[in-house]
Amino acid sequence: MAAVPLSLQVGERKFTTTKATLSKSGFFSALLAGPWEGDLLMDGSYFIDADPDIFDFVLKYLRHGILPLFYDKVKGHDYRLYLAVLEREHILGHFASPFHKISIIRKRIDEYGFILIWEARYFQVESLEKWIHDKTYLKAIKSTHRASEVDRIQDVSRSFSSELDVEYHTSWKTEKIYICPRRIFVHRGNPEACGRQCKQAQGTAEPEYEEELTVKALAIEKETTFNFEICMDDDR
Repeated sequence: MAAVPLSLQVGERKFTTTKATLSKSGFFSALLAGPWEGDLLMDGSYFIDADPDIFDFVLKYLRHGILPLFYDKVKGHDYRLYLAVLEREHILGHFASPFHKISIIRKRIDEYGFILIWEARYFQVESLEKWIHDKTYLKAIKSTHRASEVDRIQDVSRSFSSELDVEYHTSWKTEKIYICPRRIFVHRGNPEACGRQCKQAQGTAEPEYEEELTVKALAIEKETTFNFEICMDDDR
């Protein structure tokens, strides 16, 4: 039997889902188990006085079982979104009835330096709360840093995986470069390349060097890998 669509008016946005999807939430299981005519709109949709942007993340999780990951390679994790979803899930546990409405809470989170506004109605999704409360999302992203010296400027021009970010820090240095006594260019800078004839040409004279200005580069590599399996909730 095909699932019957169910419409939700969450704040100023409308969502279409099914009762089976919403039943994975303790909040909606209780609400849909009995009559809910008090919040039924004229178009047949159910009204929920909540933040639609945050509810969107909750509904996507209920549909697909993929835990949300709010991460950007440049900015890192978006803790404001994690906390907004967490508080929506967490505070509901303090109320016995899913119909209980609470006033808007304004709270300053000094650790992150911003103000969150949490509305009434929270949706009781235990696994989602645990994902954020235990900071399991941190295990989904792994960053590895490496540093290496680049001797030749040609080595800077190479291709990298999209998971790898490389920064180069350059500096100029004066180096003494070995000069072959026979002036063979391929022996330049490499005294071990000189053979018997070069040594005969050298005779008893001291090895010859000349100063040369060279560029050195320090490569800082940051590799970011994503473990998709951690975001899959098999126990949902």
